[in-house]
Amino acid sequence: MSKVAKAAVGLMIVTILSKIIGFAREQVLSFVYGAGMYTDIYFATMNIPNVIFAAIGAALSTTFIPLYCDINANLGEKKSLKFTNNILTIVFIICILIAILGFIFTEPLLKIFAFGFEGERLAIGVKFTKILIFSVIFIGISNVLTAYLQVKNNFTIPGLISLPQNIIVIISIILSAKYGPYVLIWGTLIGISSQVIFQLPFAYKVGYRLKPQIDLKDSHLKKMLVLTGPVLVGVAVNQVNIMVDKNLASLLPEGSISALNYANKLNEFVMGIFDDVVVNAKSAAQTVGKMAGQFVDMSKLRINISELNGEITKRYQELGRFIYEAKKAGSADEAELADQIAGIDDLYAQLSAVSAQYASMQNKVTCPACGKKMPTDSLFCSHCGAKLENAPAEPEEAAEAVEKAEVPAEPETTEVTIETEKTAEPTEEVKTEKTTEE
Repeated sequence: MSKVAKAAVGLMIVTILSKIIGFAREQVLSFVYGAGMYTDIYFATMNIPNVIFAAIGAALSTTFIPLYCDINANLGEKKSLKFTNNILTIVFIICILIAILGFIFTEPLLKIFAFGFEGERLAIGVKFTKILIFSVIFIGISNVLTAYLQVKNNFTIPGLISLPQNIIVIISIILSAKYGPYVLIWGTLIGISSQVIFQLPFAYKVGYRLKPQIDLKDSHLKKMLVLTGPVLVGVAVNQVNIMVDKNLASLLPEGSISALNYANKLNEFVMGIFDDVVVNAKSAAQTVGKMAGQFVDMSKLRINISELNGEITKRYQELGRFIYEAKKAGSADEAELADQIAGIDDLYAQLSAVSAQYASMQNKVTCPACGKKMPTDSLFCSHCGAKLENAPAEPEEAAEAVEKAEVPAEPETTEVTIETEKTAEPTEEVKTEKTTEE
């Protein structure tokens, strides 16, 4: 079974399991609270952070992966990690601002999402919202970590993040039956935060290192903002529909919002399994496919380098045989000699260009002194001790470094040493001077 197929099957199992646990959570909630005032308030207040960040989260997940792959392929792992930390820091700050504003203006915010709430329902709803509004911070961070794990070919953990959350919520529902409904609200907040706690160790395992930073001038950040526009609009339309449904239900008798939510969950349980499996499997296939494409490109370059080296060796042998026979005969065709030398020079130029491209894809820095390739995070060359730049070499610079390392400098008079073999004769070294056409 291929890697993509295994990822798709794993995602299918994880998605179905998550949906079953999520449906069990709704069953436990309906068993303990039924369809009444507290469930109406709970679903209305839970809808606020989901609607606020659903569009932003979807836009982040959709645009982060291709941009990360582009940065990683062209600028290296160090730059892509810097981009990830930049996005995470900005999202964190935005979410904190949203949470603070939501905490301050809780009542008008709740009225936007459930304008039918009055009296006791409104008072309790304000208290619930003041607690749950801080979940937007964890939802934002979780979305970035999910995208990072997916770009690292880890699709199972992002698919499992709802498991600890649902288990915590189920436990809080059961405890709230004895200790009061606020246990349910705090349990829900803890459950949402568990998504971050659950993903963070796995993100570190695949190379993530937290280093808060803000770079608003980053060109990739600007590109991300442009790409998020269409996604943001598409998802926002669906969230507006949900807001309208909940608002209309808030005008109806108690239990209407709960009944609407239970019906939606039942529909999502059946349809969501197939939709999520297709979407997640497609995402896995795209990410794995892109990385496989990069591997194929590097393999082609390695083959090309090997073929060029082989051709150069062959041309040197032909040049040596030509010079040997010319010297032995006492005459030499200068034009033919110049053509053969020019052909070798052309092959060296091709080799330099291909080697520079390969070094760039390897995310290596080429030592300007000895031409050895070092990791991008190296400060000094481990071979000769020369100081390195803390960034991948540009293609032109890489080409020059590779040429210095792999192509011998051509002085005005160059000695060409060729080894030729004859039957039953030892290897002969033939030396000649390359003459310059006048």
